[in-house]
Amino acid sequence: MAISLGVRRLIVYGDLDLVVNQVMKEWDVRSPAMTGYCNAVRKLEKKFEGLELHHVPRLKNQAADELAKIGSKREAIPRDVFLEHIHSPLVQEDPFTKESPQPKSATDSTEFEIPVV
Repeated sequence: MAISLGVRRLIVYGDLDLVVNQVMKEWDVRSPAMTGYCNAVRKLEKKFEGLELHHVPRLKNQAADELAKIGSKREAIPRDVFLEHIHSPLVQEDPFTKESPQPKSATDSTEFEIPVV
């Protein structure tokens, strides 16, 4: 999704220290399954100008945990959870200027933050 939206820098937050450190090449990967995931990340990271993964302790990542629980169920989304489907980039580039594109909203959509659980 981030690629199709034209995101240039991807910042990912995850609560599994092992996964974050293996993907960021801080720790050795010993599991064949994890090797496959890391290889997939390597291929995808070439499509971005920057890719960062950050560890967030599980106690500080309650919002991501709640989203993961909601996403894993086939139930209606609770009323207190905001959901927005984004089908096109929020930033439109002007082909006639050399300036950086300006976001349509207050948030800069050239950086995309995704909580990973």
